[in-house]
Amino acid sequence: MRKYLLLLISILLCLVTLYLINVINPYYVLQENIKEYLYLLVIPIFLTFIIALFVNTKEYYWNRLFPSLIISYLITFLFLGIYFFDSYLDKQKIIEKQRLEALNDIKKGIVKKKFGSGLIIFDENYNKRVKEIDSLQRKKYGFFVESTGCIIYEEDKYYNEVVDEYLQKRNGKNWENQYEKEVALIIKKYPIKEIER
Repeated sequence: MRKYLLLLISILLCLVTLYLINVINPYYVLQENIKEYLYLLVIPIFLTFIIALFVNTKEYYWNRLFPSLIISYLITFLFLGIYFFDSYLDKQKIIEKQRLEALNDIKKGIVKKKFGSGLIIFDENYNKRVKEIDSLQRKKYGFFVESTGCIIYEEDKYYNEVVDEYLQKRNGKNWENQYEKEVALIIKKYPIKEIER
């Protein structure tokens, strides 16, 4: 009975480790560097065989494996905890840096919202539409838009949060609703048209 209980605990610890690895960054695990995360599964198993040599030596070697596996996973959790804490501190530094950058830009009179533009459709009315929307943003609502290209950076979100707070104070609580209505009117005025060839 004890062996089955230890086996169950070992399997649960293995599953929890897999879950934590996936939480760290699923895209990174699957696409970029799967080796690092496989080590987090393989190392505890390797440690198990070593720990089993020294723990409770009066027992048969194979009887010592499951308790050793539990110890190995607990060590792995300790390192994962350190990693999570370190990642948290790094993220806080990024947030603080972006917030300070946004506040400094606002003090200089540079009120911009960053966004990833993705694919831009250039059409016959594109320049007229963009010019009028840009004029509306700058003159009435006090900001302009800066495209970061096709890539959407997570840190831009923290920058934009500070800008949004400033714009809410400047333009009133629900200013975005009025702004979106005015943008919709401009798009209606200059609809997307295919360039005639």
